[in-house]
Amino acid sequence: MRRLILVYLLLSFSVVIVYFMTYSMPINTVSAQPAPPRPTLSAPPRPPLPPTPTPVSTDYISPSLICLQLANHMDIAASNPLLLYDLKLLNRSSGDKLRNATIRLPLPALDHMSVAVKTSSDLLWVSSVTTNSLSLRVSHLRAGEYLTATIQLQPVLNTDTPEMVTRASVEWLTEGGIIAILSNSVTVMNGRHEIDIFGSHLQLMQNQPPQSPILIGSGYTSLERVGVWALLRNGDNVAITDIFADSEGRFTLPLDTSRLPAHIITFVAQGACSEVIGLINLSE
Repeated sequence: MRRLILVYLLLSFSVVIVYFMTYSMPINTVSAQPAPPRPTLSAPPRPPLPPTPTPVSTDYISPSLICLQLANHMDIAASNPLLLYDLKLLNRSSGDKLRNATIRLPLPALDHMSVAVKTSSDLLWVSSVTTNSLSLRVSHLRAGEYLTATIQLQPVLNTDTPEMVTRASVEWLTEGGIIAILSNSVTVMNGRHEIDIFGSHLQLMQNQPPQSPILIGSGYTSLERVGVWALLRNGDNVAITDIFADSEGRFTLPLDTSRLPAHIITFVAQGACSEVIGLINLSE
């Protein structure tokens, strides 16, 4: 009987201990924490746009490869004579594009009744007209291509109108600065019944031996190549040399008389760009 009572007490005591250990010891718990707020996505502030740069041609084109021709003629058949200027801008480079160029043509100091311009393309247009100047803009000109313009003036002419000399210019902006070249010059001489027009001027400066005579040309296009030859009395043409004009369209050529053929009656000099011809006849 005592054993049963002892066993019962031991079992009861074990149950109490287990219960105490189970429910009285602290339990580590982790409480759920709220998630951190998600950052708001936003683009950085946009920087201000830079100012629009002045158009600059990144292609460097040698000025000698840009050709600006100028020619003029008179339409005297009209009731009011018309003075016409023909412009031609040619890009003779192998692959470079001329961009953002300006052509300027000084106008004769006359009382103009009207000024009209006709261009060959939308790439060339009139940007300004004043009493003494006309400006045209060129957006671009590819290698091997050309643009033309005809300027029509209807001036009041009389016998007192002086000789008129003019030449056009073209300039464009590059990374190295502004480049400008001149066209050939044209001259209008007002006569009583007609207008005489010529382009270049050629003269021969005769020096005393042993100094050589000098052939002087002017009125050509800037930096253009000029071919010089001689016309003989028998009608033959003999090539003398090629020479390059300077930036003002002038050249000076000393002549070696020991190498010149005999019986020369005329010296001729023609520009490869402008195509204008200068000549001088020698006295026989």
